[in-house]
Amino acid sequence: QRRPSLLTNQELLCSELKVDEHSTKPPARYTEASLVKELEELGVGRPSTYTQIIETLKDREYVTMDGKALSPTLIAFVVTRLLETYFQDFVDTSFTARMEEELDRIARGEMKKEEYLSRYYLGDDGLRNKVEISESRIIPEEARQVKLPTLEPYEDEFQVLVGSYGAYVQARRKEEGKEDSEGGEGKEETQHNLVKANIPQTFCKDVNQLTPERIRKCLETKQGPYNGILIGRDDDNEPILLRVGPYGLYLQKGEGEAEGKTAKKVALPQDMDPQGISLETAKAYLNLPRVICDHPETGSAIQVGIGRYGTFLLYQGSYRSLPATDDIFTLDCSRAVEIINSAAVSPRSTRVIAELGEYERRRVAVVQGRFGPYIKCGLVNAKLPEHHKDSPEDCTLEEAIESIKLKSPQKGKSTPKKKDSPASKGKAEQSASPSRKSRSSYAIFSAEKRPQLKEKGLSFGEISKELASMWSELSQEDKAPYDEMARLEKLKYQEESEEERTSTSTKSKKGGSSSTRSSATKKAAISRLKSINKTTKKPLSAYLHFCSENRPLLAQQGLSFGEISKKLAENWRAVDEATKRKYEDMVRKEKMALGQDDST
Repeated sequence: QRRPSLLTNQELLCSELKVDEHSTKPPARYTEASLVKELEELGVGRPSTYTQIIETLKDREYVTMDGKALSPTLIAFVVTRLLETYFQDFVDTSFTARMEEELDRIARGEMKKEEYLSRYYLGDDGLRNKVEISESRIIPEEARQVKLPTLEPYEDEFQVLVGSYGAYVQARRKEEGKEDSEGGEGKEETQHNLVKANIPQTFCKDVNQLTPERIRKCLETKQGPYNGILIGRDDDNEPILLRVGPYGLYLQKGEGEAEGKTAKKVALPQDMDPQGISLETAKAYLNLPRVICDHPETGSAIQVGIGRYGTFLLYQGSYRSLPATDDIFTLDCSRAVEIINSAAVSPRSTRVIAELGEYERRRVAVVQGRFGPYIKCGLVNAKLPEHHKDSPEDCTLEEAIESIKLKSPQKGKSTPKKKDSPASKGKAEQSASPSRKSRSSYAIFSAEKRPQLKEKGLSFGEISKELASMWSELSQEDKAPYDEMARLEKLKYQEESEEERTSTSTKSKKGGSSSTRSSATKKAAISRLKSINKTTKKPLSAYLHFCSENRPLLAQQGLSFGEISKKLAENWRAVDEATKRKYEDMVRKEKMALGQDDST
């Protein structure tokens, strides 16, 4: 409805009054499906990369799954602010969309990839220049700080940062009898007058839980003479402290390690209010794990305790999660046995029925499996004797050993093998011959340089990249020695392979006629190999003749293979034309000896 025309200072009469409630809700968190839809609308990525994008967000702990929703972590806020501040062009969605179009043009052949990569990385606005300029402007302490609207009013009181071991809060240490403002101006904050405390991971994964009250509580655990909140003292007069670790709140008995003793620590439930922890409650938690009772059937102890992943029952070395409806301090024996038995009947669970002893230094036990009881000895699972099917606990160690011996093969004996026919035996011998492959010139170069790079402490991937870079920088003259070594190795491999094949065929055949045929085959193969080598053999180049003549002189100086190759390449460049013609004449003579002319 349009507003009627009104005059200044005109009095209006209220004919009707309506109360209309209006509330706004924040936008919903992205799910995997809605994030993919948003990426499609922005033109970022493509269907083949959407899965990889989401997996990268999870692997780098930028998001956590809250049901189906993707919840951002503190690391995501820090990284996003850093990129938007110093690398705004590269995280702009329009830039990513343009890059996708240019990559499509490269795939269609409309653009050269070298030009695009050079402009992207080496251009005036390229990545390298951006990084070099931004490195001098980035202040590490400021870049690691978490900036959230809910925490901005408290920046003078404390700061939340992200470090190598997770998020933490830091603030100026409060001294008794002094105000924060005293001596504050003109003094630099040092590690001594700063107090730092861990922030539990549950708060880092859900920023809505990161409230100023909880942050102050984390700081309180690092204040005072005990480096934690003193709840009270136990019967031994040792302090009971409340502290905060990377995984949440925990209690500690004693101030730390002293006289070889380790302070006892017990985790607290993640949803527990630290304000409601009394001395009696703290003592009860420090007495965990506690024995509830012995199982009425097996006699094994049932314990209850609390760990990083919540409350649990411990029985015969196996852990069972305690239902949320059960309290660890009021849990009785009957309920504990019920939980243990319900877990034992799980179709995929195993439990020990009876411990029998040891056999060959391995534990022997009767175990309840998915399909019934059986005997377990190390990695061997043996069948339970038939007369113990109804009473597996009555099985003796001697009976179990007999079953284990029947299951596992005895030492020194082997099962009879099926006799192979001559034809299959020949095939097996041929397949058993070692399948080697001659090395390439690059492989020979890598084998020489890899030990030198290993001494620098580089990883396998970094060594491979460095080798590829070094090989690409070599000239053809520097690569020539490696090419010659590869050529000689290939010829040697061909001769050895032919000899192995002929010897194998000779052994596989028996009788005079077959022996004669195999001998003739061997001679024909050798002559064929010689003819192949003669026709395929290439003469050495002028540079290789020069290297073969001068390499022994340099080797006498104690130089390595690589240093000799570099020295030869330098000397070849300094050789005059007359000397080069001498080596070229040697090439022509070798060609004539091989029956090749200059056009070959």
